[in-house]
Amino acid sequence: MRLSHLAQTLAFTTAALLLTACGNDSEEHTTVRDVTPPLLTTNGDFNDGYTGVAAVFLSGQVQDDGGLKSVTYHLNEQPVESLNVDSEGYFDDRVLLKLGSNELTLMATDNACNVMRSAKTIYLGDKVAACGT
Repeated sequence: MRLSHLAQTLAFTTAALLLTACGNDSEEHTTVRDVTPPLLTTNGDFNDGYTGVAAVFLSGQVQDDGGLKSVTYHLNEQPVESLNVDSEGYFDDRVLLKLGSNELTLMATDNACNVMRSAKTIYLGDKVAACGT
């Protein structure tokens, strides 16, 4: 018995659909890794330069879609200190400086361990004019 062209096409299509349907039933998952560090913004007081005031005020906001793990700062050789961050990512703290040069690094870490750093050198003391005048 010979099948017509239409019947052959229909049989072939049905077989193809059945084989496809009986294939791999597992769902494929694509994992997207977070490689973007948090967005860290600070106020205008967090700048390199000279100051006559013995404290610098750290304030700003940290944002990350994957959530924040920590916001910290490191001053000179002192231990790392944590900053309190509210539910909207805002932080505000006062850091006491020593006379002379101060290396201050602000760090925000997200839940995927991506880190954004902002480092400043702040000199506490009197400005000295050129040639001692």
